Amino acid sequence: MELEEARKIAQYVVSGLLFDLPQDIKIQLIRPGENEDSLLFRLTEKAASDIRWKVVNLGNQRREQYM
Repeated sequence: MELEEARKIAQYVVSGLLFDLPQDIKIQLIRPGENEDSLLFRLTEKAASDIRWKVVNLGNQRREQYM
């Protein structure tokens, strides 16, 4: 993976984490409490899902360029 592709993925994932998260998770980020493990799990799941989606998307774009 090239650095530029990694940057695109990171930009997509970070913005997704900031804007697409449900309100309850955003509140937990501000005031973490007893469910910190649950919060970490949900954030990790969201980030992994977004990374997979963006990698596939970039791969498809690259394939279309070569066709």
